[in-house]
Amino acid sequence: MERTFRHYWDDIKKNFILYSLVPLLVLVFVGYPLLYLSFMRDLYQNNRDYNEKISYELEKSLEQYTEIVNGFAGREEIGGILKGSETVKKEKLYEELYKKLRETSLSPHCFVVSADGKVMMTTTTQIPDYINEQNFTKLGIGRRMTENADSVIVERCTSQWGKAYSMCVGRAVRQDGQLLGFIILDLPGENLQQLLKQNSSYETVVADKFGYLFSGNISDDFIRHNKLISSLRNGNGKVAVDGRRRYVTSSRLADGQINVYVMMDIDYLDKMFFNIGILLLTVASAFTALLLITSQRFARRKSKILDDMVAALRKVRKGDLNTRLEADSQDELQLFAEEYNRMLTELKEVMKINEEVVRQTVITEIKQLESQFNPHFLYNTLGNIKYMAVFDPAGAQKMIDDLSEILRYSIRTVDSLSRLDEDLQYTRNYLDILKYRFRDALKWSVNIEEEALDCLVPKLIIQPVIENAINYGFRSQTTLTIDINAVFCGGMLVLTIKNDGVGMDREKLEEVTGQLEREHDTTRHIGLYNIHRRIQLLYGREYGVQIESSPEEGTSVIIRFPAEKGEVK
Repeated sequence: MERTFRHYWDDIKKNFILYSLVPLLVLVFVGYPLLYLSFMRDLYQNNRDYNEKISYELEKSLEQYTEIVNGFAGREEIGGILKGSETVKKEKLYEELYKKLRETSLSPHCFVVSADGKVMMTTTTQIPDYINEQNFTKLGIGRRMTENADSVIVERCTSQWGKAYSMCVGRAVRQDGQLLGFIILDLPGENLQQLLKQNSSYETVVADKFGYLFSGNISDDFIRHNKLISSLRNGNGKVAVDGRRRYVTSSRLADGQINVYVMMDIDYLDKMFFNIGILLLTVASAFTALLLITSQRFARRKSKILDDMVAALRKVRKGDLNTRLEADSQDELQLFAEEYNRMLTELKEVMKINEEVVRQTVITEIKQLESQFNPHFLYNTLGNIKYMAVFDPAGAQKMIDDLSEILRYSIRTVDSLSRLDEDLQYTRNYLDILKYRFRDALKWSVNIEEEALDCLVPKLIIQPVIENAINYGFRSQTTLTIDINAVFCGGMLVLTIKNDGVGMDREKLEEVTGQLEREHDTTRHIGLYNIHRRIQLLYGREYGVQIESSPEEGTSVIIRFPAEKGEVK
C-alpha cells in the first residue's frame, strides 16, 4: 500500500513558528543578553588582567629600587662620602650606580643626602623641593627614614620635574650605630605615567595607602585635594560615583604602602547595548512580518514542483530509473530537476564502479595505517646512538645496523603482508635497540610453532604491541618481561604478546576495548588501534585484537586472523 504524506504547504504553516520565529526570538531575548553578559565578563577580566600587569611591572621596579637602596646603603664608600672623606673614588661609585639604574625600567634619579640635609651625591643637576637642609629629617620621607632606620620607605614626594608627584624609595645609612645620612631613589611622576599609559581604555591610578596620588590618568572629578575620592579608593568591583558607574580593581604593593587602581566607565557600555538591543528588536519584528507575508506566496508557488519531485522519487525507489522531471521555474528547483535527470543517466555507471572504489579505499586506509611509524622511538634511538658512539662504538654500530633493518622493513610498501619469521626478525631488531636503552630492566622470550613461521601476517603486527607495553607497562615497577607466542587454533593463527607490567583495572580495560571498535582512532593506544583496524579491513570484523589485563598482573594482547601461507610479492 502506498504510503501517504502530509502536504508540504501544511507543514510550512504548522512548523514556521518553530523553525523561523522561535530561533529569531531566542536570538533576541536569550542570545543577546548572553552576549552582553559575556562581553561584560571579558571586560571585567581584562580590567583585572591589566591591573595585574601594571602591578607586576611596578612591583618589579620597586623590588629593583629596594635592592639598589639596600645595596648601596651598606657600602663603606657611601659612608665615606656622607662623612666628607676625600679618599673615596666617586667615579667608580657613580659608574656602578648608573649601571644599576640603567637596569631598571622607569629611570629613577638617585640622591645621597647627609643627615643635615645636604646632597652629597646625585645623578641629576635638579634638586627636588622635599630635600631641605633645615627640615629634611623633620618632614616627609626624611622623617620616616629617620624613625625607621632599618626599613626601606616608599613615600610620595613633591617633584621638581612636572605637575605629578614623585615616588621615592629610600632608607637611612647607618654605620657603627651612627646615622650618617640617606639614600633615595626618586621616580618622577611623568616617568611613572608612561607605565600607566599602556592602555588608554582604562583609567589608571597609583596612590599611597592614604589615597594620595603619585600619578594617574583619571578625571579630576574623582580627585579631591590631590587625593582619590573614598568611594573609588575603598571600592572593588562596581562603584557608583555621582550617578556614574565605574568598575574598579585594586592591588596593594610594597606591604600596603602603594595601591594600584584600574577603572573603566560601564555606564556608556550599558547605554550602547540598550540601543543595540532596541535596534535588534525592531529589525527582528520587521523581519518576522516580512517572513509571514512572503513565505505564504512562496510555498504555494513551489509546492506543485515539489509534489512532482516526490512522485518521481517514488518511481525511482521502485526501480524505475527512466522517470524524468520537467521544470521551468528558473531557480534552484529547476537546477535540482536538471541534476536529477543527469543523476539517473550516470547512476548505472556509478553503480558499476562503486565496488572498485570501495576496494581501493580499503587498500588506501591499510597503507595509511601501515605508515604510522613512531617518531619518538626514532628520536630516542638516534640519541642513544650519539651517546654510544663515544662510549661504546661497537654497540653504536650494532644499533645503526638494527635501525637500518627496521627502516628498510617498515618502508617496504609493495605488499601489506609479510612472513611471520620476517616480522619476528624486525621485532628482534627493535627489541635489541630497546635493550641498549633499558638494559636488564627489559626481558623477553619468543615461542613460535615451527609451522607458523612461514604464515602470512599483516606487516609490523608485533612491534606496536611491544611499544605499547613499554609505554604503559613500566610505570611503578623497574623491570618488564615480554613473552611472544604464536599457535594454530581452528584454522586461525593466534598471536599472544604478554607482559607482566602494571596492568589495567576493569574500568580502564573496558574503555580501551571500546575505543578499538570505533571507526576512527580516539585513543592514545594508536598501535593497538592500527593493528585491530588493519586486521578487520583485511579479513573481516570477526577477527582482530583482544585485550586481557588485571591490575599488577600484566596485560595480554591476543591477535586472531586466518592462517594463510604463500609467497610475499
